[in-house]
Amino acid sequence: YESSHLPAIQNQAYTFVSMRPTPASLAIIAAAALLTASATRWPSSVGPLASSLSFLAAGLLMSVALLFMPAIRPRPTLLRNREPWALVAIALGMGFSYLLSARIMDASPLNYRDADMLPIIQAMAQRFLAGDWASVYDVIPGIWSGVQPIYLPLLWMPFAAAEVFRFDPRWVTVSGIWVAALVAVLFIDLRKGLLGWLILFLLYRVMHHLHMEPSNNVIRLTEEGVIYAWYALLAWALFSRSDLVLSLALSACLLSRFSLAGAVPAILLYRALQGRWRTLLVTASVPALLCVIMLLAFGIRTLMPFTSLPAKYIGHAQWVWRTHPEYMTEGLGLAKFFGPARVALQHSLLTWTAIILPSAAALAAWMFGRLRRKPLENVDAALVTLALTLFHAFVPVTYEYLFFTPVFFGLAVAAIVQSHPAEAA
Repeated sequence: YESSHLPAIQNQAYTFVSMRPTPASLAIIAAAALLTASATRWPSSVGPLASSLSFLAAGLLMSVALLFMPAIRPRPTLLRNREPWALVAIALGMGFSYLLSARIMDASPLNYRDADMLPIIQAMAQRFLAGDWASVYDVIPGIWSGVQPIYLPLLWMPFAAAEVFRFDPRWVTVSGIWVAALVAVLFIDLRKGLLGWLILFLLYRVMHHLHMEPSNNVIRLTEEGVIYAWYALLAWALFSRSDLVLSLALSACLLSRFSLAGAVPAILLYRALQGRWRTLLVTASVPALLCVIMLLAFGIRTLMPFTSLPAKYIGHAQWVWRTHPEYMTEGLGLAKFFGPARVALQHSLLTWTAIILPSAAALAAWMFGRLRRKPLENVDAALVTLALTLFHAFVPVTYEYLFFTPVFFGLAVAAIVQSHPAEAA
C-alpha cells in the first residue's frame, strides 16, 4: 500500500476495535435474548421449568449488568442515519401486521365469555365518554352476573378512541404492540455489527409469536398492547436524563398496572440518599398530581375496588388452578413451584420481593457508590428492571400475555445500549 492510504486504513481499524462491545453490554443483550427465547418458547424443546428459571435469571442479569455500564444516553439511530430502506421495511411490516391482525379479529368476535377484559374496558370508556365519570368504577351488570371494574385509568382510557371512532378496540392493542416495537427499532444501529441484527431478529421473533402463534391470545383477547407501549417508552425515559420525562413515564406505567409499585419508592429513596432533593420532588410530583386528579375525576370510591385486590387475586389464582391448571404449570413465572395450596404464600412473597427488595437494592447501590467514592450509573434503570422481574416472577396468575411486558422493555433497553457510544468503550 502507498503511504497515503495508511491513515484511512488505520482509521478503519480503530473504528472496528472501538466498536467491540463491553462485557456489560453483551450481558444486557444476552439477557434480552433469553427473555425473548423464554417468552416465545424458542427452541420448543425447552420445557416450562427451564423457561421460568431462565426468564427470572435474564431479568436479574440485566438489572445487575446495567450498573456496570457507563451513563447511557439514547441515540435514535434510525432518525439520525436517515435510512429510507428502514422506513420502507417498517411500513411493509405494519401492513403485514394489519392483514394478520384483521384475520385474527374477523375469526373471533369479542365476547366476554371468552375473556372479559376488553368488554369491561369498553363499558368503562363508554361511561367516561358519556360524562358519567362518577360511575366509571361501578359494577357492570351486563357482564357475567355483574362485574367490578378494576382497571387503572391509563390502561382503559386509550380505548376510548375505539368508542369515538367506532372501530374494534383490539386495534388499540395492535397499535400499542407496534409502539413498543418501534421504540426498540429507533435505537438499533445495524452499522455496528451483528448485535444490532440480533436485536432485530429478536423483535421479529416476538412479533411473529404475537401474530402467528395459534396459542397466543394477545391480539385476539387482550388489552396488553397498551402496557407494552408504556413500558417500552419508560425504557427510553430512564436514559433520557430528564426528570420530567421520567416522571411522566413512571406515572403512565403506575396508572396502567401495579407492576412498577416497588420501583418508584426505590428510585425516590435513591435520590433522597444522594441528597438530590430537586430531582426527587420532580420525580414524585407528577405521579402524585395525576393520582389526585384521578381521585377528583372518578371519586374517592375509585380506591375501594383496589383495597380488595389481594383477596381477589388469591381467589382468582385458586380458580385458575382448579379450572385451567395448564396456565400455571406450562406458563412462565414461579407459580408452578407453589401450587394451588400456597397461593397466599406466593402473593405475600410478591408483596415483599417486588416492593421491598428494590428499595433494599437502592440502599445497597448507594452504599456501594459511597465505598468506591463514585456513584453507580443507570441505577434507575436497574431498579425498574429488578422490580419488573420480581413482579412477574411471583405474580399469582401466570397468563402468557403478561410476560411480554418485560420482553419489550428488555429489548428497548438492549437496543439503546447497543447503539450508545459508551457500549463501544
